[in-house]
Amino acid sequence: MSLKLELRLPLDRFELEVNLELGARVTALFGPSGAGKTSLLECVAGLRRGARGRVQFNGKAWLDTARGVHVPPERRRIGYVPQDGLLFPHLNARQNLLSGAQRQPSDQADSRLEQVSRVLQLEPLWERLPSTLSGGERQRVALGRALCSAPDLLLLDEPLGALDVALKRRLLPFLRQVREEFAVPMLLVSHSPGEVQALCDEVIGFDAGRVVARGRPEDVLMGKGRLGETSPSSTLALLRGTDELESTFPCEITQASEERSTVRLPSGVELHCRGLREAVKATARAHALVSIAARDVILARSKPERISARNVLVGRVRQVDSGGVIEVELSHQVDAAPRGAPADADAKMAGLLVELSHSAIQELGLEPGLELYVVIKSSACVVSPAQSP
Repeated sequence: MSLKLELRLPLDRFELEVNLELGARVTALFGPSGAGKTSLLECVAGLRRGARGRVQFNGKAWLDTARGVHVPPERRRIGYVPQDGLLFPHLNARQNLLSGAQRQPSDQADSRLEQVSRVLQLEPLWERLPSTLSGGERQRVALGRALCSAPDLLLLDEPLGALDVALKRRLLPFLRQVREEFAVPMLLVSHSPGEVQALCDEVIGFDAGRVVARGRPEDVLMGKGRLGETSPSSTLALLRGTDELESTFPCEITQASEERSTVRLPSGVELHCRGLREAVKATARAHALVSIAARDVILARSKPERISARNVLVGRVRQVDSGGVIEVELSHQVDAAPRGAPADADAKMAGLLVELSHSAIQELGLEPGLELYVVIKSSACVVSPAQSP
């Protein structure tokens, strides 16, 4: 796939300006709400007027304002999945799926319907109307409808954004399955680090209409893909405003089972994690990613005793952000001896992000350099597959 974007689009608070050439199988447009990600996606789909510049897909111009070219959305062979699904309310699930296959011969449409329904487990839903479907079921049908159109490019606008955390975790494997079974390239709008790391090969970080980071998911989420700035602390600006402020670290899986697992970070710190999902079982004893939601971390000035959390570590405060986010450098588990400095200098880059109220920050007296204890439940440490370089 080759997607070239040279665009300027005036928006309410800023002007969206991009100059990108994309070729990865799955690319994320990542950043806080209001950064311009959906507007860019709509320009690619042909749904947004007012943009100046060019959109070129596999050598064909979809938009070229200098030449007066604007290919309508229905002629771009794009599958588009908006955040809320937008199914036809008077059609059952099967009819909604087939509505996306109108440009194909009937035999090909039936074959595609069977394949899509198998991957997304949709056949039990065929006869049901959208009003009887759950939020997760509606999104699966909307995704299936887009796939049934046999698109050359799949555009996903926060496909899990309207769902609660439990539903997101159940639906993420379906998106992984789509990635593995369909050859269609994808452009994914997201402000969820978990989605990005599990699905994408490349991340384009947006802030206020500008590209501020680009690289592999693990690099961008740790601050190493930041354009013009390599401090891990700069990641806060990119993540702030996302629905799930998380820390993401590369890791090696040292022990794995369905009930529990253990990973080792590049710094040597070991973490006890939840059992491995199906998607990462094949990577046991290999490299992966571990994510920890900032809201799931507890800080203490004195050593916790007799608690159920599996991870009690020693850490040191790196910075205290004015927005209530603390960055902590992890040292070691309290029941393990401190390790020497890591051989890999990059291991020092990633700090653990923690969200606390301003009153809690004041009561704990948090300031840079302060040594403290870090408590994390194993269920809060989620291991995902690392994408290939």
